[in-house]
Amino acid sequence: MRFFHDFFAVDGPTPLEERFAALVSHIQEMDRQIARLQSQVAGLEQAAHSKWNATDSGSLYKLFEQRKSWSEAERHCQSFEARLANIDSEAKNNYIKGLLRDKPTIDYLWIGMKTVSSQPSSQRTFSNFDKQNPINGCAVMNRSGVWSIRSCDQLHAFVCQMVVLRK
Repeated sequence: MRFFHDFFAVDGPTPLEERFAALVSHIQEMDRQIARLQSQVAGLEQAAHSKWNATDSGSLYKLFEQRKSWSEAERHCQSFEARLANIDSEAKNNYIKGLLRDKPTIDYLWIGMKTVSSQPSSQRTFSNFDKQNPINGCAVMNRSGVWSIRSCDQLHAFVCQMVVLRK
């Protein structure tokens, strides 16, 4: 078949048209691969989150028994797009305390709070900590739900919180 391009007779598609057709085909194949990968990721996310404890508020919690430093625990949570649990109510405190009920080997677990009092306080923040003995550390919760500050380098179990946006 003969085509007429810009006043010239051409047999078949031009090299540019062939390249364009090849790119379109390649993009279509990539779209199919992306769709397959998205489906696999959705399945993996569901599997990864299936062992998380869901709450009515939309948060997911998971208690990890392996002992890590506070920073290592926070990084582990971040690998799930989560954070160490932020306990901002008595209800959340009781919920996490309940996660410990069937874990008799866990005495303390890291939660998402870290203190640093050695930094100079701003004019808006009152602090009366002894400058010679600053309180630096990370928060742990005991089996009774009571918090205390420990060295962030200690090794403890930890609880991660993932906030899931509802669709």
